[in-house]
Amino acid sequence: MVLAGPESYNSDKISGINLGNKQYPIKRVSIGEYDKNKLISRALRLLVTSFKLGKLLWRNSKKGDNILIVTNPAPFIIVASIIKKIRGFKLNILVHDVFPENAVAAGVVNSDKNIAYKIVKYVFSKAYGTADNIIVLGRDMKAIFEKKFKKKKRCPNIRIIENWADPVPENSILDHNTSGQLTILYAGNIGRCQGLEYFLGIFEKASNPKVQFRLRGGGALVPDIQKLVDNAESQVVLGGSYSRNEQFDILSECDIALVTLADGMYGLGVPSKSYNIMAAGKPILFIGNPKSEIALTIQEKDLGYVFDNNDEDGLEAWLSQLSQNKITELKRKGVNAFNAAATEYSEKAILSKYSDLFSCS
Repeated sequence: MVLAGPESYNSDKISGINLGNKQYPIKRVSIGEYDKNKLISRALRLLVTSFKLGKLLWRNSKKGDNILIVTNPAPFIIVASIIKKIRGFKLNILVHDVFPENAVAAGVVNSDKNIAYKIVKYVFSKAYGTADNIIVLGRDMKAIFEKKFKKKKRCPNIRIIENWADPVPENSILDHNTSGQLTILYAGNIGRCQGLEYFLGIFEKASNPKVQFRLRGGGALVPDIQKLVDNAESQVVLGGSYSRNEQFDILSECDIALVTLADGMYGLGVPSKSYNIMAAGKPILFIGNPKSEIALTIQEKDLGYVFDNNDEDGLEAWLSQLSQNKITELKRKGVNAFNAAATEYSEKAILSKYSDLFSCS
């Protein structure tokens, strides 16, 4: 059985999941309308969703069950840990975002010295500690949790299982940028953790007429980004949101796909879009901590380019010299990315890791 929040995307409009010969029904909670781009409204939505999911978990769990939860909504981690202690089931937490540490990195919380933040962090660390398995998305995230549990008597098993790449639709064309300029694309959430204002500033300083920067997506910082774009040269274009089934068509229009993590986000999240960029056969321009999972993967497998958040001069110099002369190099890195997605990060490869984990539980 799958317990889930309200429908949010087109792909969520399903009533069950077929695996092999078994049908797994989906039970959803319903909530009111909340604006996810307003912090108070978003917090209320997370709390309401968490408690309603908790009620479903209470009614549908028993001792001996093997329960897998994700970290969104974050308060549900606490709710599930309490129910685990009463029901006695095995708890596995798949960590997409490390809360509350990511709230500091995103600027939602002003300081990690704040007493309220310290209390919340302590409560969440206790909740994480009740898990039997913590599933993380990369080596950087594993290091964060190892540090979190370093002085604890009881530590969950921490296992790295990466995200997988979506399969490319058969009718997708993955290489048809004909604009005459090299195109760098950012597609995804335009939020507080992406550091896009930083990149836009450096892109403008580089002032390379041979390169265009396109942004597609929605999020809390769209109005701020729009102001920056309005004041920028014509090489910067801001498009609107897009549906999941359009992602490969959008990726096909670029030569390089941008993935960013704001300073301070090391180990707190792994951008899942990276794997679909690989599947589209596009090289990745990553800006963030060079020791983070995506940065390490790019460097180890020659999938693109990595710049530290603090290396403004290096990034500006690289952007300044970009031209059509780089096409052969970009395509080679894109082929490497495609091959990695098709083998190591395919749905089959990643699900086999989950199968191994739960067969040993």
